[in-house]
Amino acid sequence: MMDALWQELASGLHDSKQLAHVIIRLVAATLLGAIVGLQRESNRKPAGLRTHILASLATAAFVISCSSVGMSSDGLSRVIQGIITGIGFIGAGSILKLSEQHEIRGLTTAASVWMTAA
Repeated sequence: MMDALWQELASGLHDSKQLAHVIIRLVAATLLGAIVGLQRESNRKPAGLRTHILASLATAAFVISCSSVGMSSDGLSRVIQGIITGIGFIGAGSILKLSEQHEIRGLTTAASVWMTAA
């Protein structure tokens, strides 16, 4: 069972060393996103652990998959620009303007989600 799963995971990669490299990068992205997410969640802020892990892991997966298939640096640059723009829109959704208090909330949340993905 595990051997079949390993074969399926490694089928598109040249060797097991490349698979290990991809897994290490994805785990690193997950851990770095978790660090920021835990800090935000422990302070009871919106966009906590899951949001930051998803943002960092998705970004890493997109960049790794594009570079693994041999995309040119120009193409990879466009993918990264699209990711940054998309995450910016997600962060913008967390910004609220409270008119009765003349206060804007969520700027740090938006910045932390954007920074985690970048």
